[in-house]
Amino acid sequence: MTDERKSSPEEDAADDRASAPDDESDGNERGSMIPGLPWKAALPLALVVTIAAGLVLRFAFASEQAGASSMFVALAGVYVPFAALAILLIARERKLADEIRPRKGDLSFGAIVAALMYGAAMAGCQLFFNADSPRSFWVARIYLQLGDRSDNRMLYVGGAVFFIAVLEEIVWRGLVMRSLRASLGPLRGWLFSSVLYAVAHVSTMQLLAHPVAGPNPLLVAASLGCGLVWGHLYNRTGRLVPSLFAHGLFSWAIVEFPLWRP
Repeated sequence: MTDERKSSPEEDAADDRASAPDDESDGNERGSMIPGLPWKAALPLALVVTIAAGLVLRFAFASEQAGASSMFVALAGVYVPFAALAILLIARERKLADEIRPRKGDLSFGAIVAALMYGAAMAGCQLFFNADSPRSFWVARIYLQLGDRSDNRMLYVGGAVFFIAVLEEIVWRGLVMRSLRASLGPLRGWLFSSVLYAVAHVSTMQLLAHPVAGPNPLLVAASLGCGLVWGHLYNRTGRLVPSLFAHGLFSWAIVEFPLWRP
């Protein structure tokens, strides 16, 4: 004789609750995917952005473009379409207000992060790139690419650099890292997107090289280190605005308060 026992409504409810976390977890994982962007498209998209940005950076940092507005126009030209795509995809996920709308404390938090990063950059220059070393030309060459340092012109250059930095953040964190994070997870998406951000700057090593000091690794190293910081902010906050302010203000400060002067 078998012992058949009907479950009570309370027991059925308990069973439903026990299975709920798995369903909710699956739903959250599906919800983290960018609508309209299959996970198999994440890597090709990241590679397309890396190649496109790398080609434009190769043009922008050529010696012929030193001091020319065309370098900023080219950078804006490649980043604006990708930034628009990022905003469109975030909007389709109905998270545009959460990620893009500033909140109280975002500006001050971004300014603090930017100030700390600027302090680290200044300390690094003082420690590794003294005036007696040929490697000091690596820093000088980056600033020489910006052209005439007259006060009026640098005001516009600082604004252009801030604008490009904001676009970069939307593209590299809001599109590349976001899509990779959806398929690879937060940690691997953060690391992989930061490496790709640095890879896009590889051509500047030769373009900004010095005959004695050799290839200039500063922009590659800076993009990797800074990309890790800004990506970490995005992972921690789940919002783009803090890293937007941190990236924009840091880049602006590097121009307005140069680490090298002629």
